Amino acid sequence: MGFAICASSGKVAMVCRKVERFEVVATAGPPGWRLQSLGGASVGPVDEFLLTLAAGGASPTTVRSYAYDLLRWWRWLVASPIGWDVATRTDVRDLVLWMQEPRPGGGGLAAATINHCLAVLSSFYDEHVRAGNVDRSPVPAVGDGRDRHRSPMEPRRLGRRAPLRQRTPPTVPRGLTDTQFTLLFAAMPSDRC
Repeated sequence: MGFAICASSGKVAMVCRKVERFEVVATAGPPGWRLQSLGGASVGPVDEFLLTLAAGGASPTTVRSYAYDLLRWWRWLVASPIGWDVATRTDVRDLVLWMQEPRPGGGGLAAATINHCLAVLSSFYDEHVRAGNVDRSPVPAVGDGRDRHRSPMEPRRLGRRAPLRQRTPPTVPRGLTDTQFTLLFAAMPSDRC
């Protein structure tokens, strides 16, 4: 199934046309992954970004993860239809609304998945702004950053989330079972580790 924006209500709706015209494939050389059309043609802006990402020392799994988030964005652009270089904040908002929509057999995408996708899009457009390929990023800027560069000894101050970023529930650390603890302790070379 493809997806697009319903023109009458402005809400995100499913449509019955295929937009899987792109895929992520592994490559032999850097960056390790690329986005290409089903015909084999590369998607230049994405390939340039992934190459820059790999040159900056990103692991192959990071490059792969970014490629799949950009695949989601590229399919969204094709379904809309919007050019990547003229996308607006409204287009990104509609993508987020679509990602929140319930899927068959469950809810929408997890908040962390949506936030990761927004972070990838933001870095993708920031790179192309620096390269002079686009004038500005359609992804809203991050929050006020009041908690950046703080000493770990200072208490956390909660700042505003950036627009469109999802609230993530606090994570609870998982405990080890007695068997796992015994195996871990037996694998350590000394009890001081």
